[in-house]
Amino acid sequence: MKMCDKTIKILKNFSSINQSMLFRTGSTIRTKSALDTIAAQAVVEEMFPFEFGIYDLNQFLSVISLFEDPDFDFQENHVTISSGESSSNYYYTDKDMIVAPKNVTPEFQKTLGFNLTESDVKSLIQAASVMQLPNIVIESEADKQEIVITARDPKNPTSNNFTKKVGETMLDTSFKYVLLVDNIKLLPHSYDVSIISDPGMIVEFSSKYDKIKYWAPVEQGSNYGS
Repeated sequence: MKMCDKTIKILKNFSSINQSMLFRTGSTIRTKSALDTIAAQAVVEEMFPFEFGIYDLNQFLSVISLFEDPDFDFQENHVTISSGESSSNYYYTDKDMIVAPKNVTPEFQKTLGFNLTESDVKSLIQAASVMQLPNIVIESEADKQEIVITARDPKNPTSNNFTKKVGETMLDTSFKYVLLVDNIKLLPHSYDVSIISDPGMIVEFSSKYDKIKYWAPVEQGSNYGS
């Protein structure tokens, strides 16, 4: 079996959410943070033959990088990675040592949606980094009926900020959803963004490009209707 560059890139991204991963049978890979705050899933080109755990995903990817266009032979307790005259046996870890999401795609009730372009994603994350801002805020004022997303510190009234208008809403009430920048682990694609009200308050980022989804919780200071 081969593993394409796109899948390697997704796995590298997922390692920023959790250093460990439980691979399950099939082509859907999932991860969640150790504190169970953020989660992600993607549908990849490869079909994994059975369930196995990798404790240090970054190390696993570094081993893969030692080879040019390697083959993967998944065996009972390890995977053999090989190319030409070189090979490596990389052993699985105990599944109980890995914090992993359930093997289902969650279904949520969505109350609000808008689109972010790849350029929007890059500029917001870059602005937050340059100005050392802790939050991304999705908000609207009732009398304006437009959705804006801002990199800022909502606890600081004189915070530097970077704002983009991303859509319009027919809702006749104000809202504010605060996200931690550290919880936004997006690959640079365009995303459909949805606010989920049940269960809890969650923001979903969904990209058709990699069939990838991320979920992140809203933080204290978020509100609807005030």
